[in-house]
Amino acid sequence: MKDYEQLSKVHFDKQAKVYDRTDTMYYSKYPKISCKHVEQYLKTVEFDSMLDVGCGTGFLIDLLRKSKTADYYGLALSPCRQPVNLSSERKKL
Repeated sequence: MKDYEQLSKVHFDKQAKVYDRTDTMYYSKYPKISCKHVEQYLKTVEFDSMLDVGCGTGFLIDLLRKSKTADYYGLALSPCRQPVNLSSERKKL
C-alpha cells in the first residue's frame, strides 16, 4: 500500500524549492493571483497576528508583510517548514 502522506511531503518539498521563482500555470500562477486578492482584502481587516495554515513557502505572508505590520505564522505539510515564524524573517521556532 502506498504511503500517500509521505509521497505528498516529498512532492511538496520538491515544488517548494522552485515555487517562489516560477509562475507556471500548473503550480503557482493562479495561487499567486489568489494571494494578491487575499492581500488586498486583508488590508481592510484589523489584526495583530495571523496563522496561515498550509502556508507552503510563505508566499502570502511575504506579500502581507510588505503592507501590514503584524506577527505572521505559517504551518505547512512539510516537516522542514513547520512551524515557521515569519514575523521578522524566516526562521524555525
